Amino acid sequence: MAMQTLIPDHILEKCLNCEFLRCVKNDPNSQFKCSLCRSKLGMGGGLGLLSPSHQIDLTVRQCEGREGLVNLATITEKIEADYIRGLIGFSTVCLPERVKFDDKLNVYWRVQATVLELCFPTPAKLLAFAPTKEKIVLIKKFGIVIIHAPWQGLSYFDNTGNTDQLIIKLVQLAKIFPVSGVIFHPDTIANFNGLEVIPLPVLIENASGDKKFGSTVEDIARIKRDYGVNFAFNIQQAWKSDPTMKLADEMILAMADRIRCLRASGQSGNDGQVPVHLADNYQEICQKLRMIPNVPVVLEGRLSGKVLTMAKNELSFVAKNGHPLN
Repeated sequence: MAMQTLIPDHILEKCLNCEFLRCVKNDPNSQFKCSLCRSKLGMGGGLGLLSPSHQIDLTVRQCEGREGLVNLATITEKIEADYIRGLIGFSTVCLPERVKFDDKLNVYWRVQATVLELCFPTPAKLLAFAPTKEKIVLIKKFGIVIIHAPWQGLSYFDNTGNTDQLIIKLVQLAKIFPVSGVIFHPDTIANFNGLEVIPLPVLIENASGDKKFGSTVEDIARIKRDYGVNFAFNIQQAWKSDPTMKLADEMILAMADRIRCLRASGQSGNDGQVPVHLADNYQEICQKLRMIPNVPVVLEGRLSGKVLTMAKNELSFVAKNGHPLN
């Protein structure tokens, strides 16, 4: 049979019948074909799995089992991006509110961020967020999307129904993107049982020391023991409560294998939300980042001045100094 080498303008799809990728040229008139689907095509054909040239047979009949297509060049670009940049990105609150949403995303994408946090401090901001098709396309460019649920002036699952609309909105957004995690502040949860019945990948973030619940190791251990939720570890919050970072170490042990996200900023003078590369405590922050590899990092320090340059400096600094081999 005639064989062709796999090239970037081929399209790859996952076959529903045989669970292997199948390939055709990027031609709207061509048929989607799979050389491994035995159930539909018999035993003929075959993918050159052992061939050093990775060739694929494009002459077999059409396969009916097909799923979302993607161009080979796109796959290659994504793999290279994750390898080079790591799982690091920014929260939408890093840039001032006056900056347009699309402009924020374009800044983050231009500096090669792979993680995006959509942060909604208030219920009004969450309910007003209505992403257009263009915005959805922008958001989906990021490998990992996280949502930070509102925390100002509310109490979830307090039997009043006041936050039901917010949960419905969060579920809708989580289906659109899709979302890897939805962060809640523990002191805003009146009844944690409510979190276990909603279709969301819930992440509980450790609170600052001035909060009534969620800032101690005992609080975190209790949440982990009693509920099936995961965690977002805020390193700066732990540092503020204990600059010796003993509390941070204890938090990491308490959250253990349920840490799904890291949030990082730093302290400079009285300001506790500066970029890590400008922080007085950058060494302590980066040391904890190195302890927890392969977990998405959300940078939440405020960006100002030449924001493109500052964002690039922050991302590259954290990628280098927070790498487990450094």
